[in-house]
Amino acid sequence: MNNEEKKPGAANELLIDIVCLLASYGILFFLPEKEGLLLYVILGISAFLFCIGFFRMGFLFNEPSGTNKSGITRVIFTILPIVFTAIGLSGIYRDQGSIRSITIAILLIIESLLFAAIAASDAKSPEEMHKATLILRAAAVLLGGSGIVYAFLDQFSSGSVIGATVAVIEAIVLWAMGSGNNPFNDENNEIKIVPGMKTSLDQLYQDFREEETQLGKPWIGKISTIREDCLIYGPEESGFCVYAYYNYGRFYVSGSESPLFPKPEEGESHKVNEIPGSDGTLLAKANLAEAYAEMFARYAETGKVQWMYDITGILRKKKEN
Repeated sequence: MNNEEKKPGAANELLIDIVCLLASYGILFFLPEKEGLLLYVILGISAFLFCIGFFRMGFLFNEPSGTNKSGITRVIFTILPIVFTAIGLSGIYRDQGSIRSITIAILLIIESLLFAAIAASDAKSPEEMHKATLILRAAAVLLGGSGIVYAFLDQFSSGSVIGATVAVIEAIVLWAMGSGNNPFNDENNEIKIVPGMKTSLDQLYQDFREEETQLGKPWIGKISTIREDCLIYGPEESGFCVYAYYNYGRFYVSGSESPLFPKPEEGESHKVNEIPGSDGTLLAKANLAEAYAEMFARYAETGKVQWMYDITGILRKKKEN
């Protein structure tokens, strides 16, 4: 295997994502002053570019590399919502509630909520989750209260009323996130990305088919929610499995408690018993997607096929019994 071909292209991928993200804001300068087809077309293109840049970049920031990026990312994703909300509301104030300023503000606030959700979901320990809840709820009270006070001081002009309404709506969503209704929380199975992975799925299967992991050996199959073929580990007895796949040139690893196999009998035929580590412990299911992503990241960087801990002793004992 040529290790030179395996080196991650994370830098190039991140550059593309940043360009898409910046372009999603730059194109807003071309919004017309009056409502019409052109306004909605430009908004649609802006939202599309934002989705490409934000979601792909978000996965890249959370790459399974064991780096200390998460703290920096959380700070960035906490500051950006404040900046975007301020820009949006100030635009409404300057233009006295024009269609152009309202649409830009709404788009920016939607994007602010996504960044806030990512920042909050990065909290893993109970202490961090408690802090995230306090921050989100404090921000909700401050934002909603400021919007109402601003409208009152401006004698409920059209611009101030619209701005206050938008601020209150965002405050309600932030409060809901603080209550645990976060679309990016840990109740959803985490999706990990392995930057720079270019090896075909068939070749990955050939390279990993003899490597035992906690969920046994891989097989190639279909998951109903994924268009592409997947490299699947499991399912184990309760139905949990980990699957890896390519989508738009990127390699993703995810886990699911109830994967939807187009052919249920296929999943049944591949059921496995989990294999513990040498000390007899098993990784929690919530951590398995990250563990498999780390295994593939190591492969992408070095070409080495290796599960995260040695289980050969366990397998040897099973054969002896």
